[in-house]
Amino acid sequence: MPIKAVSPGLFRAVRAELASGRYFDAGHSDRGDHVVVIGKAAPGRLNLARIDQLPAIYIGEKLYTVIGIIESVARQPELISSVIIPEGTARNEFRLAGPTLVEVETRIGATALIAGQIPLALSPNDPQRVTVAAPPEPKLVKDGVQNDLDSLFLILGGVSLLVGAIGIALTRQWTAVIDPTIPILAPLLGALVGLIAGLYPSLRAARLEPVDALRSGT
Repeated sequence: MPIKAVSPGLFRAVRAELASGRYFDAGHSDRGDHVVVIGKAAPGRLNLARIDQLPAIYIGEKLYTVIGIIESVARQPELISSVIIPEGTARNEFRLAGPTLVEVETRIGATALIAGQIPLALSPNDPQRVTVAAPPEPKLVKDGVQNDLDSLFLILGGVSLLVGAIGIALTRQWTAVIDPTIPILAPLLGALVGLIAGLYPSLRAARLEPVDALRSGT
């Protein structure tokens, strides 16, 4: 079962909801208290049904009091099956040097700005050491969905017109006239388009080193 060392502010950043008990706070972390918060998937594996009597579990040879159970999180879903201890406790007991992951919650519209500032704030001497993964802005997602919906409705409109035209041609007893070269040229044209579409990225990848090709996704 994974053990996570976190700061008390993480619970708010991941929008955690408690099933019972409480979170540890800055005082627990500063003192290095032996307390844990566990995810809702952990009690069954630890044979814990309730925490009102302050049950305890062993981590190594030390006993830790269970003070809370997390019901759900909006981010970092692995916390649901983890045992979570204060970062100050991890520094004292396990010589934790520093965090490997920082979760930041921003206001809507500020994601791009904060993502650009985080590397300098966390590692001013070497910002390249920090990797930032930022979700797309809601407005960009909304615009993308709107464009997809517009395209979908345009296609559906074209299909509706085609079906309507076919319906009229039944009722009117029209006879379709097809150029005999079309059935021959259509597969050839499709094969040519597919060949061109696959040939360009292949030639481009062939001119790159294997590592560069993998990085660029070519």
